[in-house]
Amino acid sequence: MNRETRQAESNVEEMLAVELADLQARAMQVWAGREAEGLIVIVRALDAVALASKSDVDDDKTISIERLNGSHFVRIGAASALKPFLAAVKGRQDGVPWHPINPEVMGQAFHYLRVCGQITHLIRMARLENYGIAKTTVSGGEAEIEVPHSVSEMATQFAMAHVRLRAREETKPFVPKGGWSRLRHRMRKYVDSVDGWFIRYDNDREVGAAFQSAAINYGAEFYESEALMDDARIGDRTFGEWKQAVHQALGRILCHIEFCKLLRFKAPHIGLGNITTIFARREDVEGVWVQAGLPPEQVEPTMNALTLSIDNIDEWERSFELPCHFYVDFGRYFVLLPSFGALANPYVTLFRHLRSEYRPDWDRSVDQREAAFRSDLSTVFKAPRFHIPSNGFKLRRDDGSVSTDLDAVIVDIKTGSVALVQLKWHDLFGHSLSERESRRRNLLQANRWVERVSDWVGARSCSDVARQLGMACQPSDAPPMIFVITRYAARFTGELDQDQRATWLSWFEIVHLFSSCSPEDPIRDLPAQVRKHEDSARAHDGYSAKFHFSSFAVTLNVRP
Repeated sequence: MNRETRQAESNVEEMLAVELADLQARAMQVWAGREAEGLIVIVRALDAVALASKSDVDDDKTISIERLNGSHFVRIGAASALKPFLAAVKGRQDGVPWHPINPEVMGQAFHYLRVCGQITHLIRMARLENYGIAKTTVSGGEAEIEVPHSVSEMATQFAMAHVRLRAREETKPFVPKGGWSRLRHRMRKYVDSVDGWFIRYDNDREVGAAFQSAAINYGAEFYESEALMDDARIGDRTFGEWKQAVHQALGRILCHIEFCKLLRFKAPHIGLGNITTIFARREDVEGVWVQAGLPPEQVEPTMNALTLSIDNIDEWERSFELPCHFYVDFGRYFVLLPSFGALANPYVTLFRHLRSEYRPDWDRSVDQREAAFRSDLSTVFKAPRFHIPSNGFKLRRDDGSVSTDLDAVIVDIKTGSVALVQLKWHDLFGHSLSERESRRRNLLQANRWVERVSDWVGARSCSDVARQLGMACQPSDAPPMIFVITRYAARFTGELDQDQRATWLSWFEIVHLFSSCSPEDPIRDLPAQVRKHEDSARAHDGYSAKFHFSSFAVTLNVRP
């Protein structure tokens, strides 16, 4: 399959891009002269979607449940929907036009976001044709996109979801001293309404500390939190200290959400959509970061990194992602403080900034992942049955020259089975097609490693290999297994070029599937469990959906 990406867009993608531009232009006409108000409404709508799973909104006319239908598209459409409004407020020097939500206007914002999301989703599907995965056709005013079920990638996503659910069930939730009910009782005394529709509240040190601890628990759900080791030095502080800065900001958001919910108990007539989004002066927010320990010279670049603006919106639009910023640009003097970005992923925006701003430090710290990954393997392949040396190995040819390296070796002391392992720990790539392609190409470099390991193994048995590497185990005449283990995605939809002499599997598949392996010989049974798991993802039926726009319709066919 030809994997070279085409430079020209497909006709379908061009049609969708024109439709999106027309939609944005119509929105700007509706809000002409009031673009700042339009930005506030859109941010409030995004916050409403983010809060829907955390609050009782059944009786809240500002964010009714039926308007939250299609919330997946609302999130996907955020970058495209916000873009023209962010351009309009750049450098703005006026104040903030703050007033209660008009439910009809809020409904229009949901519709705008939803259609932006539908178009954005279809653009992503059409762009898969550039990578040899999708097929697009146009006939008259009808367009069609055909894509396969992403079986291989879905298998990893299913495994990650199962592991996350299990971890959530096993993790003891944070409870402040005396319990949440005691703390909330005091918080209810602190919160009130300024004018019958907005919110005001006081705070204290205990409340703030409790929600920072809650933020740590919340952040543990996101795999970006393991991007580097906590003691890795990035700039003037450790990665763990950078995460603590995130926890402080996230804790303030979680605390604000709780105050909003408590106010709703005291004053049910107040719409949740009116109070979840707030605003602040830039200088006040910068002062909070200084109080949190950020050196003054780093405040401005950190604020720029954490503030969504017209200057950085393009990267989120290109990657088809919901922007995950803590602030939204509102001109020269103000920022909006939304909840949607931090709740969606509290780490990703700051970490992108750190990777860009401190690239040498980041790249150097990435080298620590191998030892951590090898240590993680020992939590599944546990002693005393299994042995995983704490170091890698060099495989040498008969003349003593080095053929290649082994990142890890797994030995089953009981059966004598041996797995020779290469470890790959790439950054997560989300919905970005360019980053997905980069990870796919990088992973294919392991083919050369598989070839060299296979050549070195030759006719050697597991016993021969263990003896050669200086490890003891039960005699076994079976050949050793060869594993390429990635942290996240190990196989890609439509990929035909991975060397099948190795088993390509992700860390989360190992964690999820190991208990299903035969206790007689888990190492040798693991590849079969991976294939079985992928087959379960393949069993999902395809589907067809039709989207109607102002000048044409698009049918998306996902084939099984």
